[in-house]
Amino acid sequence: MSGEEMKWVLRRAFDRRWNAEAIDPSQIALMDRREIGSLPLKSETGSSRLSDWFDLIGDPSDCISLEGDCGRLDRLGAHMRGGTLRVLGDAGDEAASQMNSGTLEIAGNCGNRLGQGMLDGMVLVRGNAGDHLGCPLPGDKRGISGGEIMIAGSVGDEACQRMRRGLVLIGKDAGLRLASNMIAGSIMVAGVMGADWGSGMRRGSLLLLRDPQEPPQADLTNGRRLELSFLPLLWNRARLLATRFQLDIQIPTSRWAVRRIGDRAVDGHAEILVIDE
Repeated sequence: MSGEEMKWVLRRAFDRRWNAEAIDPSQIALMDRREIGSLPLKSETGSSRLSDWFDLIGDPSDCISLEGDCGRLDRLGAHMRGGTLRVLGDAGDEAASQMNSGTLEIAGNCGNRLGQGMLDGMVLVRGNAGDHLGCPLPGDKRGISGGEIMIAGSVGDEACQRMRRGLVLIGKDAGLRLASNMIAGSIMVAGVMGADWGSGMRRGSLLLLRDPQEPPQADLTNGRRLELSFLPLLWNRARLLATRFQLDIQIPTSRWAVRRIGDRAVDGHAEILVIDE
């Protein structure tokens, strides 16, 4: 194992969508180069090896960077149990699915279902994310159950459905039906939200840096302006992450917010906090 970063440089464009869930930096650090090159990439019509696509540079390490367009490489960081995986370009669908630990950094955009069923760890995306961020696995009743996700750009529709725990920071806009059936956890949105947000929220906190232009799907109480002592702690954590990974995300400083509670249609007690600077 080396303390240096191991680089994988893409030699040619992917010809189809490939499943990359075999890539786990915590396990790759224990392999030799032959074993790493033999890691399988699977598709609906066949399989190939990692070395069929990438030049492997450096010694085995639990810190890996993928150089090239990986927009057709799905499930990067899935089941990841430690280490660091850096994607120096776009990533495909289902990145960080059921992630347990470690850090996944995506320099470009990523596809749909980022962080589905995520348990813990950290995900950072400098671009945009697709639909169903942090969603439940098929047939599951809970979405993201822990960890931290920071998106410098915007996210698509139905983000954080059935979110159970964790922190999600969205640097720009969110699509339709944000936080539907949210169980707990914290979400911050710096930009605007699409319609039908908050339906079925039970607990947790939805922090908005601007007044929502679209009405909620949830039944909420009237707003009340409050000073909240936990906000500076949240802002400090968000600022630490943004600074550490050089993400351009607006982080507020205020302790004041206009607070509403809901969804009263399901006897929910989630907080909707519009930050008052």
